Amino acid sequence: MNHPEALDRCVGDARTFLNEYWAKAPLYRGATSPDAFDDLLTLDDVDRVLTERGLRYPALRLVKDGQTLSPDTYTKTVRMQSRRVDDVIDAARVYAHFGDGATIVLQALHRYWEPLFHFCRELETALTHPVQVNTYLTPPRARGLDVHYDTHDVFVLQVSGSKMWKVYGSAVDLPLANQHRRGRSFPDPGSPQIDVELKPGDCLYIPRGFLHSAETARSESTHMTVGILVYRWMDVLKSVLDGAGNELFMREALPPGFAHDPEALAREIPNKLAEVSRWLTEQDPLATAGAFSDRFWGGRPPLLTGQLRQVLDLDEIQDASLVQQRKGAVCKLKREADDVVVILGDRRLRMPAHAAPALEKILEGAEIEVGDLDAGLDSESRIVLVRRLITEGLVEQLPRA
Repeated sequence: MNHPEALDRCVGDARTFLNEYWAKAPLYRGATSPDAFDDLLTLDDVDRVLTERGLRYPALRLVKDGQTLSPDTYTKTVRMQSRRVDDVIDAARVYAHFGDGATIVLQALHRYWEPLFHFCRELETALTHPVQVNTYLTPPRARGLDVHYDTHDVFVLQVSGSKMWKVYGSAVDLPLANQHRRGRSFPDPGSPQIDVELKPGDCLYIPRGFLHSAETARSESTHMTVGILVYRWMDVLKSVLDGAGNELFMREALPPGFAHDPEALAREIPNKLAEVSRWLTEQDPLATAGAFSDRFWGGRPPLLTGQLRQVLDLDEIQDASLVQQRKGAVCKLKREADDVVVILGDRRLRMPAHAAPALEKILEGAEIEVGDLDAGLDSESRIVLVRRLITEGLVEQLPRA
């Protein structure tokens, strides 16, 4: 099955979605095919994860009638050599709870299920916001959480069965993570903006702050909740203010005894805020934007599937070897004086500037022979460069047909 880009798979036309719905309004998109998400996850895959992966809490949690169950009721203690491990998921107890009406929640499944890793990487590369996936398996005639809102945007992707969803208006406009107000109930959320039964292949977008609830009818339901952990302008401001510690006026102590006379302190605050305001206007917007962009790209480590074989075969690299940028590996190049800085996942590499053309060739993404990388590098230099990039997880050697 030929799959479109990750965002288009969720919403159809990405441009329309970003202009009309993103952070503004919920959106329901019916399935293009009932198996539209089978390459990402199936019910059988969920069963394998539960029984074969040796999960430990909090990778899994259980929810029943709107309440989270204590992990003591579905974990066990095992021994690994001489050590006790107390938080291992007991699949038999989990299935017993499921049979009794509890929803199974697999948290951060993208961290250990390869198809979801690649889907998340593709989606977050498009949005340049971090992405996570939780998966919910709900038995028939059950509900999970009460009417609530999330502090991040979500795409609900229905995998199997069906689930009734209601999405209401916004309870809090663009809430922050600390504005969740846990324990707050919404007995009268108003009329739903969307009232729909999600079936396999369907997608539902819910912006942060919008109230919603869900429950099953006669069938089970498996769905993925793709959470978008957005960066905000407040985060940019915090990033800029982190640099204020280099300024002497920000390192001055408050007056001795300030807590005895808050009014005196209040008279000083406007002067300091004026200094901060002047300092903020002197900051370089391009440098700030670049640093914040680097923060995103620098937090996207590669998935090293197959890396053991890649490392073992390093000595076989030659000019005739076929290589390609590893799927899901992100990389950005920055020129600094006589060097090129390679922003690679969770680290940076500094290389001589004459390596830049070969690096740019690799980042085009196509398969290429090592000898075709750059005529300006001799054979030994090309091979050393490729071996380093394979070791770092950016490049992989491909088998010849």
